[in-house]
Amino acid sequence: MMFILALLLTFLFLIIASLSVFGGGQIFMPIFKWIWLFIAKNFNIEITETMINNAFTVSNSTPGILSTKFAFFTGYFIGNGSWYGHILTIITYIFFIAPAILMMFYCMKYINKFNDSPVLKRLIVILKPVVAGIVISLAVQLITNVIFPYLIFNDSASDYFKFDFGNSKAIFFSGWRLIVLYIYVPISSIISFVLYRKKVSLFWLIVANVAICLIIFAPWL
Repeated sequence: MMFILALLLTFLFLIIASLSVFGGGQIFMPIFKWIWLFIAKNFNIEITETMINNAFTVSNSTPGILSTKFAFFTGYFIGNGSWYGHILTIITYIFFIAPAILMMFYCMKYINKFNDSPVLKRLIVILKPVVAGIVISLAVQLITNVIFPYLIFNDSASDYFKFDFGNSKAIFFSGWRLIVLYIYVPISSIISFVLYRKKVSLFWLIVANVAICLIIFAPWL
């Protein structure tokens, strides 16, 4: 019964996210993270921070639309490693894309009427700084989480800002690794940004950074 309720709530969240979010794929990252953590907390489904970070890494390093990949991962997470998890990935994907597709077909009937609407133009002008603010907030959150592994920032309403030196990430990035982290992250970010602007593939930038991190942080030690 609880599992069915978790599914129904997930479907509702996916529909709301599909119809209400305005912006690029990165806008969906905090939204899906909240959905996953909400389901994990209230329905005893194992969705850890590591699983979420892995989902974000895979989604950002592979071609395609980000938000639909997150919808796939939603079904996979709820399946919790079971065989039906693969079926749920398709179902959650459909629940995420179907409302937007139906809305698009509906709006296309009135596209000429709405095209010159001053209300629509005004709405787009209002939404632009909102989307920019969300992107900046997400960037700050990602950077702080990387550079300061012991810092919890904007994770939830109850854990908006606090220090946790006992989590596994903070324990690993301690001592000499923490010093290397402080040096590597800014340098790597600047170099990666410059190379990306020079049309270097994002995939190869991620692969290169992962390889370098494995060497300099030596997780086997």
